[in-house]
Amino acid sequence: VDVGASHPFHLSNTAYFDLCLGWRGACLEPNPRSRPILKALRTCEVVSNCAWANSTKMRFDNSGELAAPTNDDTLQPSVPYEMDESLGFGETYFEASCEPLHDLLR
Repeated sequence: VDVGASHPFHLSNTAYFDLCLGWRGACLEPNPRSRPILKALRTCEVVSNCAWANSTKMRFDNSGELAAPTNDDTLQPSVPYEMDESLGFGETYFEASCEPLHDLLR
């Protein structure tokens, strides 16, 4: 399981296993920007949930290199690649459903 897979190769914990050893695992990636490239370049099953201690919805700040959870409830989710001028250049936020890892692996 690759939790927070993000990019198919950059900072990847599983790319070697996938491409060189034939690994067939699950890549958990809640970021809607990252999922298409993972699906195109990796063989893992891409799961759109994030792993968390309990079932919950979480808001992520997607303005940096990697998306990060945020507790700021005033931020509104935005469509991937849509630029909201009120947030500043290139800043977007998305919401994801999170589940305990053992539930996601069923």
